[in-house]
Amino acid sequence: MRRGSGRIDIEDALSAEEAERAMRAGMAVADEEADSGTDVVVLGDVSVGGTTPAATLIAALCGTDASVVTGRGGEAIDDLAWMRKCAAVRDALRRARPSSATCWNCSRRWAAPTWPR
Repeated sequence: MRRGSGRIDIEDALSAEEAERAMRAGMAVADEEADSGTDVVVLGDVSVGGTTPAATLIAALCGTDASVVTGRGGEAIDDLAWMRKCAAVRDALRRARPSSATCWNCSRRWAAPTWPR
């Protein structure tokens, strides 16, 4: 939706309008794939910095701890960098928890790639 986004541990990653545009764009692609016969759509990320929001979403949706879902990225990172990444995921989860009852709030705060219809 734009280059870069907010730091999810201290601010929303996207505005409400940006999150809605992202969800609608993703839904359009998924609909096109389904219409062309695709049976399963698997979401992923290929961007620098994309694994931290992905880990946050998975932790929120699965109700698990940040350290369980936080990887070391495409390039190996040392233990200190991994701990910082876990802390960012943990802080993002804590910051958004009061209003994370809906996927809309999750998507806005963490740039979620999915949106229920």
